[in-house]
Amino acid sequence: MQNHDTPEGGLGAISFSSEKVRQEIDAIERYHSSLPEGDDRDVDRTVQAACAYLRHVNRVQLAVRQSLWSAFGEKSFETLIQRVCRALVDSGGYDAVWIVLIGPDGGCQTWAQAGLGSEAVVLDRIFGAGWFPRCGHQRCDPDTDQKGGQVQPDIHCETCPFGELCRPPGSLVARLAFGAIELGMMSVTLSPDVVAGDAEVSLLQEVAGDLSHALYDVSCEQQRYDTEVGLGESRRAMATLLTNLPGMAYRCRLDDPWTMLLVSEGSVSLTGYHADELIGNRVIAYGAMIHPDDRSMVQKAVDEGVANSGSFEMEYRLRARNGKEKWVWERGTAVRFGDSVVALEGFVTDITERKRALEELQLSHRRYHILVEDMPAMVCRFLPDGRLTDVNESYCRMFGMERSALVGHNFFTFLLEDAREHVRRHFLSLTPEHPMATYEHEVITPDGRRGWQEWTDRAIFSDQGTLCEFQSIGRDTTERRSAEEALRASEKRYRAYVDNSPVGIFIFDDEGRYIEANASVCQMLGYSQAELKALNVNALSVSDGVGQMAPIVERLKQEGYIQTEIPVLHKNGGVVYGRLEAVALDSGQYIAYFIDQTEQRKLAAQLQQVQKIESVGRLAAGVAHDFNNMLSPILGYAELLIDELPAGTECSGYALEVKNAAERSRNLVRQLLAFSRKQVLRLDHLDLRGIVSGMEALLKRTLRENIELVLELAESPCPVRADVGQVEQILMNLAVNAQDAMPDGGELSLAVRMAVQDAMNPRFHLELSPGSYVLLEVMDTGVGMDPATAEQAFEPFYSTKGKGGTGLGLSTVYGIVAQHGGTVLMDTQQGKGTRFSFYFPSEDEMPIEGVAAPRKESPSVSGDETVLVVEDNEVVRNMTVSVLTRQGYCVYNAASAEEALAFLDEFGGTVDLLLTDVVMPGMNGRELYTQVSALYSGVRALYMSGYSDDVIAHHGVLEEGIHFIQKPFTIEALTRKVRDVLERA
Repeated sequence: MQNHDTPEGGLGAISFSSEKVRQEIDAIERYHSSLPEGDDRDVDRTVQAACAYLRHVNRVQLAVRQSLWSAFGEKSFETLIQRVCRALVDSGGYDAVWIVLIGPDGGCQTWAQAGLGSEAVVLDRIFGAGWFPRCGHQRCDPDTDQKGGQVQPDIHCETCPFGELCRPPGSLVARLAFGAIELGMMSVTLSPDVVAGDAEVSLLQEVAGDLSHALYDVSCEQQRYDTEVGLGESRRAMATLLTNLPGMAYRCRLDDPWTMLLVSEGSVSLTGYHADELIGNRVIAYGAMIHPDDRSMVQKAVDEGVANSGSFEMEYRLRARNGKEKWVWERGTAVRFGDSVVALEGFVTDITERKRALEELQLSHRRYHILVEDMPAMVCRFLPDGRLTDVNESYCRMFGMERSALVGHNFFTFLLEDAREHVRRHFLSLTPEHPMATYEHEVITPDGRRGWQEWTDRAIFSDQGTLCEFQSIGRDTTERRSAEEALRASEKRYRAYVDNSPVGIFIFDDEGRYIEANASVCQMLGYSQAELKALNVNALSVSDGVGQMAPIVERLKQEGYIQTEIPVLHKNGGVVYGRLEAVALDSGQYIAYFIDQTEQRKLAAQLQQVQKIESVGRLAAGVAHDFNNMLSPILGYAELLIDELPAGTECSGYALEVKNAAERSRNLVRQLLAFSRKQVLRLDHLDLRGIVSGMEALLKRTLRENIELVLELAESPCPVRADVGQVEQILMNLAVNAQDAMPDGGELSLAVRMAVQDAMNPRFHLELSPGSYVLLEVMDTGVGMDPATAEQAFEPFYSTKGKGGTGLGLSTVYGIVAQHGGTVLMDTQQGKGTRFSFYFPSEDEMPIEGVAAPRKESPSVSGDETVLVVEDNEVVRNMTVSVLTRQGYCVYNAASAEEALAFLDEFGGTVDLLLTDVVMPGMNGRELYTQVSALYSGVRALYMSGYSDDVIAHHGVLEEGIHFIQKPFTIEALTRKVRDVLERA
């Protein structure tokens, strides 16, 4: 122990050995007593004070050393610090001492005291709870200035449960630590005759240092004892294991020569040196045996392993005692104490034979690889599950893939899917007795090329007979097979052309007997091939009467080729119109080509009818838009006049007539839009049976009493996606027409059932695609139509009712059905009635039961919400604003989308509803709503238009969630629609 900072300074640095200090004190006292009377008393007092302090230091040092010496070999922290506390109080001259050690959790682990008296009980209770003084933590902080001596109180000391126990008057606190390891703190209370100066602080620090060292020794002793007791058996087992390991286990220093501290007996077989020759580098250093070319690599591998994961693994060359060079594999790990690496431990084993075998295997593999790569044939190896393990360059070229992409790919995926299982069974059928076989199969390359390959396959089995792998050598046989199949293909080509041709092809002789006919001829005429061969071509021709085919045969004999159009008899008695081309063959036979043109004739007639309707429809749609815009203010203002004028007055009557005329005009426009397929539909999933049954009561009230209404409804649901109102309009129009066709009474039948259009059977109608349909039939027993009338029945403005009819009834029906994606067929005979057949596409989704109940309308049509009206037609806009303002709404208006957006930019309030025209100059209504909804997240939209537009509807069918009102609209319709949209969730 040393004291460097005594206040006197003249004593200098004194090494305090107990005996030496005592001798020095005695010498100073003898010298002091020999001084004559009257000398400088200040020097005398200084000498006396120095002697007194030296005695104090000697007592403290002696007490600490005696207590530590008596505790030598002690394994208990508590016993050690208790002895130190007692020695410092009994022999060291301190009034009180207490020591506390820090546990792993930062709290008190154990503590001891001497001289505290009753205060010891308080501290014992506090430390027993695991507490540790905050000022103690501050003292134990290595950054704290250790020369300050007494720890000054901080702002928390007033609430600290230790109170003055931590730092009574005249106390010093010292940190207990060994290196970076924090151990605890020690507090001493000085005697009144001892000054708490720098010298005393330095003395306490040295005492704390000695105690810290002793505490660390106790910790190490405990660890050694626990290790020796707990691992005794493990050491014996480890010694046995190390003795029998086929290699060398070691423990060495992390230095340049790798100085060995522990080596197993395996060192003899590995290096030729015994363990005692390697330990401490007695005969040779292990590092000297490492091949000079590998030493830097070994050093780098160890350094990187220690710095990163703490372990390392490597292969390098070693020179043994006999001079032979060996390959060894080493794996080791760093042994740490705190943050320092104190040793390396690991295992080294001889891998020379394995390396030699690996090199020979690699050489053999290179030879095999060169041989295989130079082969023009394809070579591959694959596992029983098909995964390729190796392929040669020819195999890569065949499939157009890199070797890295092919290895791991499945061999069987290059086969056609329907052949994979068959080829797989072929491979698995190979046995150790018959491991080879040749097989040919079709393949398909990744780029889609198909070909044939012939493979000689060999199964590789283990010594136990287990299937390990397949090796196959193959060649491309595509060209050979192509040549072989060319002849067969040419033979089949004629049959394929004939059998699969949509054109009827048949061969006959100069007597008119059928020799051969393809399937198209049989289907066109309704006969099987056997039935045709029993007939004569003359029996089927009706060009100039039966039996008039002979001139054609004669023409063929003379000219060798003819081309004509003839009608031919069908098996069912009908006539098939077609185009015939025939040519004479060298064998005295004739081949004929017959093209059925019956459907084309029907299509031409239907196309002409459709073109008429489409032309009028386009005209009607264009007129309807502008006409609806003109009707809207007429109808709206007429209603406003009716509301304002007293009922029963002449002016009120005039206004009513204006309103009625506008409504009739509106209905006429709607009929125009219906047949031109420009009206707006709202389609729902419905059961068509429910719509028909729901109309029964209304139809009975509409029809005269001498007309019987009969309903024939299917037992199972007939799901369709339809607009209820439009289907009801179809039924009402046809019922009225049927009533007119039955002046003397009769029967009107409505039938609903499912119908399936089979692609293999004749279709109901040329426009019908194969699939499932819902059939609605409307039949009456009326006067029917003559052919001329029937031909014009669906034409717009054609009417049999004279001036009383508009000629839009059936045209409207046709347009509604077509807009639903359906088809209309009419079958009528004069005097036998008329049947209308409507085919609606069937829906997979189950319909709701019956017809959906109408939405319950709000009893009030007024409101106080804010509505923005955007309409480019000034008259319609003003009328709409007037109507909504009268109902209490706060209404703003704009003539265009751009004007509306400009208004909203300056508008500080909220908008509840955007009522906008669909088609406007510039931005349309749908685009306007997209921008407005970005400004007002909860705003709703109601679109208005004079005709359907793809902005909000696709082919006239509203998109989901779209609210729409058709122009012209009544005040009641507008106000209720606005109210309905505002009240929707």
